[in-house]
Amino acid sequence: MKKSYLFPFAAMIAILLSPAVAHGQDASGNTTGRINMVSARTWLSKDLDTKKARPGDLVILKLMEEVKIPDAPSLPGNTVLVGHVDQVQPSVDKGDSMIQVTFDKAQLKNGQQIPVKATIIRVSPPATLTDQASPSLEPHMPMASQSGVTGTRTPSGSTPMAAPTGQASSSEPTNQPACQIAGVELKSDIHDAVSGTFTSKRRNIQLSGGTLIQLAIAVIPANTDVR
Repeated sequence: MKKSYLFPFAAMIAILLSPAVAHGQDASGNTTGRINMVSARTWLSKDLDTKKARPGDLVILKLMEEVKIPDAPSLPGNTVLVGHVDQVQPSVDKGDSMIQVTFDKAQLKNGQQIPVKATIIRVSPPATLTDQASPSLEPHMPMASQSGVTGTRTPSGSTPMAAPTGQASSSEPTNQPACQIAGVELKSDIHDAVSGTFTSKRRNIQLSGGTLIQLAIAVIPANTDVR
């Protein structure tokens, strides 16, 4: 059980400093080569709350800008990333809470759905035009788009802000996933099938609509199972 809370630092260094890779397998179990993963900035379309969520519930993210993935279709800005709740444990009598989510499809504007693999790297509170001090996401990795955000509105009316080009705070190690939501921890690994697991001690987890979520993402070729 203890191993599930360990995070391989080398894997996250690979994500944050250069395009990450995942190994794919075809239906027969044969390795098909590397799958490039790049960084993508998104925002959460509606609240995610351990007190209300149930396994199987849909969780929707929207891309803040176009993401270009090597040897795969580009994902335009505002592309919907479709996910679901895998497991959830609400806080009872001030007990601990947990919610695990997986994002495995990108839905284009024409309705086409593309299989993806996504790992959550960083989570920050919603930012507004008047809240310049809010924590922001890391810039894209080299292979992803560097364009800013234009006219993308959250359901609450706030506008997700583009990340600055400066370095991450020295108090936020760049070799592990980071969650800037008070009292909430994030566990994730590009080698896991799930996108990430959030935990909190003695309280429920509440991620509000507009929460900024940075992913490592890859488009999965047909008939490929990523391990």
